[in-house]
Amino acid sequence: MFKLFPVWRERFHLEYRVQFLNFLNTPIFAAPERNFNSPDFGRVTRTSNAARQMQMSLRLAF
Repeated sequence: MFKLFPVWRERFHLEYRVQFLNFLNTPIFAAPERNFNSPDFGRVTRTSNAARQMQMSLRLAF
């Protein structure tokens, strides 16, 4: 998603850009624990995807 802002007549413009990764924060579960000696055997204790991330940038074009 981005927005253009005119700066100093029409010679320059400023671009503001935003990007979202995993915006809805949907979990993708990892495989269950397979070690028989573990107290967590058969339980899913982690996810295999990254947390929600956001990136913003500004760009001046002339």
